Amino acid sequence: MAVERFGFIGGHPALDFVNTLHWRLAPSRHFDALTTFDDLVTWSSRAGILDARETATLRSDVRGVAADAVDDARGLREAIYEAAMSQDVADALAHAFTAGLHRARLTRGNRRWAWQDVELGPNTPADRLARSAVELLTSERSAAIRQCADAECGWIYLDTSRAENRRWCSASGCGDRNRARDYYRRRTAAAADTSSPSTRRPGERKP
Repeated sequence: MAVERFGFIGGHPALDFVNTLHWRLAPSRHFDALTTFDDLVTWSSRAGILDARETATLRSDVRGVAADAVDDARGLREAIYEAAMSQDVADALAHAFTAGLHRARLTRGNRRWAWQDVELGPNTPADRLARSAVELLTSERSAAIRQCADAECGWIYLDTSRAENRRWCSASGCGDRNRARDYYRRRTAAAADTSSPSTRRPGERKP
């Protein structure tokens, strides 16, 4: 099932959306969890970007005209990643954000103003994610964005730990794998040192 391909560890929908590309830093291992419009709708539903009615409507009404929406969403995904990891400009995200505003209007709710989509369409998930990403990246919370320390993973997240020292996207995933790898390397290095001629006493024979 498509939902098994999604991991919600980012602490924010925009970051979880970036993480729909698995093994980002290892091109030979890339696994894209967004290959169809149904994948995009399923992810958006699970992430709270779409409600149940909107999910059902998009699946039934626009499936045949949504191919470009997947490409646009994946382009937005890369724009969010580049903006989150960059300390320079974020033109691609700004462009996606501005384009989405043409399909929305600013309306007054019970307590505050908010963007509301003019109509529900295939670009709705990406438009909402662009607005959400810009809101995050222009807030103080953006300083807490981190990338998994695994050399191949590439997933990003908000570090909300008290010591601000979270290293892994998942302690039970990349964390355990890297700790096991480091342990193996230490044991291998220790064994090599023990068997090295330079570490043996005079007259001692190698086992």
